[in-house]
Amino acid sequence: MKKISLILLITLLSISLVGCQTKTGTETKTNTTEVDAEENKKSKPKKAESEKIYGVGEEAFVLDENGEKAYSLKINGIKIANDFEYKDDFPESNQKQIVEVDYTYENISKDDEVGLYIHGADLQVVDTTGAVSEGSSMFPKQQPQEINPGTNCTVQAYHGLANESDKVKVIFKSEMYDTTLTFEVPVE
Repeated sequence: MKKISLILLITLLSISLVGCQTKTGTETKTNTTEVDAEENKKSKPKKAESEKIYGVGEEAFVLDENGEKAYSLKINGIKIANDFEYKDDFPESNQKQIVEVDYTYENISKDDEVGLYIHGADLQVVDTTGAVSEGSSMFPKQQPQEINPGTNCTVQAYHGLANESDKVKVIFKSEMYDTTLTFEVPVE
């Protein structure tokens, strides 16, 4: 008799646990869907930052997965630098006009094992005909540095254009945060 009672008790407990688990699983699924919808809403601001075209001196922000500012980029100006001492390092097709891109990046909250580092080659410079420039790895003035939150770095990077241009587009892509920043800047 004790064995039958014990078996019935175990069976009842098992059935009740399965019933509770199914109900909890449904509630969890509903809650997960609601959380996913909230996360999708939060990720929308990234696209808004990506769609705007910025000008000289305008600070553009890269937002993290929570929609918070991770870091910023600002193009301070672009000037002709045909006297760039490493001009011959560019392919001949990209020596029509050499430009110096002066930019500042600031680490607002990107805090991981690798600090923020934006190299001049990370900036895609496009002339008025749509041709992409050739970037130089030489920095005779200020060069990029890895920076931690709360700091900034100003750099002068050099790009060789295939065509003389009075203005250029500068495009920066952050794959980590799925963001593209575009600047339209006159060449002085």
